[in-house]
Amino acid sequence: MAEKVFIVSYPRSGQGMIARLLRDIYKFYDMEYSYCGFYRSSRNCGCNKAPCKKKRIFQKNHDFGSKMKIRDEYKYLVLYRKDYIYQLEAFFRFSFRIKLKGKARQKFRRDGQWFNGAFKYENPTLFNRLIGFIKKRRRGYDNFVKKWVHNNRQNCLHIDYEDFLKNPVDNILTMLRFLEPDQELESKFTRLLISKILTDRDETIESRYQLDTKIYSKIKDIIEESQ
Repeated sequence: MAEKVFIVSYPRSGQGMIARLLRDIYKFYDMEYSYCGFYRSSRNCGCNKAPCKKKRIFQKNHDFGSKMKIRDEYKYLVLYRKDYIYQLEAFFRFSFRIKLKGKARQKFRRDGQWFNGAFKYENPTLFNRLIGFIKKRRRGYDNFVKKWVHNNRQNCLHIDYEDFLKNPVDNILTMLRFLEPDQELESKFTRLLISKILTDRDETIESRYQLDTKIYSKIKDIIEESQ
């Protein structure tokens, strides 16, 4: 495999989910897998050096500031959402809830997990915070897509989050072909293995949050009118 694989993602594009799935598949086939979360807050290395100073094979990076160089000797899994509103709304939810404490934090949790349904954008205060967040982050998202998605580099594989959720098995097989071209991994058995891992980890589209269509249209109207 490649000496180094960067999982480059705009925040909330399935990076953690895909890293976990790849880990389980590599472990099953007894292939070498090691992971660096890059950022110091990560439980996995968090060396804040690219490439990883501990020489771990897979490494996370959001490329904030667009300073990361695309090198020919490495491979890049590029994760993103095609729609900037879905992308930035998901990032807003994450950014909002990590700041919560005490009773406010519990309001957004259910059965020990984050409950996205608690985000009631009918609340004007919350909705206006979302609009401000999207306006502030829109240029960064556009720059990320321009650099990482709209390129023709052979060492970059682009994975759209929404398409991944709809066709997870096919997308994982595409990743495996990209990462391990010399391995015989495309088979009925591999498809069954991926499906089982998805089920065991409860990585299913049915459990994923979907933004209300009316709220989406309202956001889009406001953002486009302000441009």
